[in-house]
Amino acid sequence: MGQLDGKGTTAGGGRSFGRGIISFWIENQWYIIGLISVIGVGLGYIGFMKYYGDDRSHLDYLYYTLQLFGLEFTPGDGSLPLELEIARFLLPILTIYTIARAMFSLFREQMRGLRIHMFYKDHVIICGLGEKGASLARDFREHGEKVVVIEIDKDNPDIRNAMDLGALVIIGDAANRKNLIRAGIERARTLIVTCDDDSTNIEVAIKANKIGHKTGLGTHVHLDNSKFTSLFERSRGHAGRIGRGRINFFNVFENGARQLLMEHPPDIYADRNSGGDVRMLVIGFGSLGESLILQAIKTGHFRSGCNMDITVMDEGVRRRGELFLNRYDKISNITDVKLSFKEIYMDGSGCFDTKLVYRNDLEPMYDILYMCLEDDTRGQTSALNINMKPRPKCVPIVVNIIQNLGFAAILQNRENRLLENRNIHFFTPIQNACRREIVVNERLDLLARTFHENYLSMRGSDRKRKRSDKDPSLRQWSDLPLELKDSNRQQADHMEVKLRTIGCELVPGGQGKGGKFSFKPEEVEMLARMEHHRWNADRFLDGWRYGKKKDTEKKVSPYLLNWEDPNLTEDIKDYDREFVRRVPRILRNAAPERFRIVREK
Repeated sequence: MGQLDGKGTTAGGGRSFGRGIISFWIENQWYIIGLISVIGVGLGYIGFMKYYGDDRSHLDYLYYTLQLFGLEFTPGDGSLPLELEIARFLLPILTIYTIARAMFSLFREQMRGLRIHMFYKDHVIICGLGEKGASLARDFREHGEKVVVIEIDKDNPDIRNAMDLGALVIIGDAANRKNLIRAGIERARTLIVTCDDDSTNIEVAIKANKIGHKTGLGTHVHLDNSKFTSLFERSRGHAGRIGRGRINFFNVFENGARQLLMEHPPDIYADRNSGGDVRMLVIGFGSLGESLILQAIKTGHFRSGCNMDITVMDEGVRRRGELFLNRYDKISNITDVKLSFKEIYMDGSGCFDTKLVYRNDLEPMYDILYMCLEDDTRGQTSALNINMKPRPKCVPIVVNIIQNLGFAAILQNRENRLLENRNIHFFTPIQNACRREIVVNERLDLLARTFHENYLSMRGSDRKRKRSDKDPSLRQWSDLPLELKDSNRQQADHMEVKLRTIGCELVPGGQGKGGKFSFKPEEVEMLARMEHHRWNADRFLDGWRYGKKKDTEKKVSPYLLNWEDPNLTEDIKDYDREFVRRVPRILRNAAPERFRIVREK
């Protein structure tokens, strides 16, 4: 929004008003031109009647009027009627405008291609202008990036919005090599593929990267089905490399779940003084609900004696829960996470028995509730039903919605007091996940890459003895398998959980005071235990199992033991302790202007 000036008006209001007029003209121009033409013909007809008198027929007057469109009227001596003066200028102007529009439409694609070829370099190409692509185009433009969009549907209403933001739009199939070249793929820095079909997205990514880029094209491909990721890597190898480019995959629900737990982490709502578990309730077991549960299992590892208790409620959830547990059959080995599924009945509006959330209808049974129903209206209605009754303490509810519009916007209006003291919050996972920072993963990958470099440093002697093709974790970041990159990202995600546990936080390098930060001995021990249990969970979710001898190919490790297990050697514990001690230095070396650990006041 623009800033307010001294008169209380918005400084950006003039631009918004101008854009509104332009949009109105573009959407309705032919209706307006038709109306003006009728008025012009009427004025011309009346003007010729006055000019020639009654000695001409009505068809003659109409014929003379139509000649005005072609500039074929030459007035004689004497003054012309006002109506004819207006018509003889108005109608030719309409003719010239119509011809100019036709010429512009005819050569528009050529002019756009010339503009991209001459002025666009290191730009962003977005393939597919659905909800994901539109959100990304908006965010990249707001960051001042040059954006070219390839969209197959010429009637997509988001095309006009993207063009209003300054993006160039090419109408065509993104899988067509010619359209990629027209978009300047050889000079682009980033390609983001968000078409509606996974196979199409992969086809676009492969074709784009085969065209080549002298510095390597950064390609980010959205996939709904995570199985495509592993299949792609197994068939292509080399961590998703094709040609000279780099292909990375993302999923809006996984990214949305990551952002949701960062903005509303369950541990901050738990009673730290009680020493109990962190109790988390998820209502709705669709794509977002499942991604949220997986992310919570990966990052929900806290101090000793504090476990993560996750309850999932939905209609028909028992059968889907069984399928989920069959897919991730090692979850039962994660000892500091408890996962349970409860069948519930909801009426048509999404309401259900609140006794499932409140003990004696007063005391919350959970520290936080995540509403992940796929129907926005049902989710909002259900949240209101749960917390409508005044209570001494309302369970925090985070309602996930597709768009912050309609009923959700009304509820969040500051003048609406319906949500007052109801502890209800709203989160838009797709809009939050489809942002430049999240998809390109600059901040997260900077941390993850730095942690991996530290891992290679700590495994220095092993790297000399072992070949990286036998142990892929010893490869450099650029050649690291995708699942191991994600494992490092999960380690980065967990950093803020660790710091909150000891009353610290991660801030930009310019904030905070004091010299070099270091952990206290008891903090090192606590955080090392948390890191080991986080690593265990990550391995178990990836299908690893415990065995006395490590076998990378069979996913067997002798280190998948609880911290307190006597069979876990001190060497492994010391490895986790050393990692924790190195964290402040790792962050300083990574980007001192971006990462700094400070203690909360």
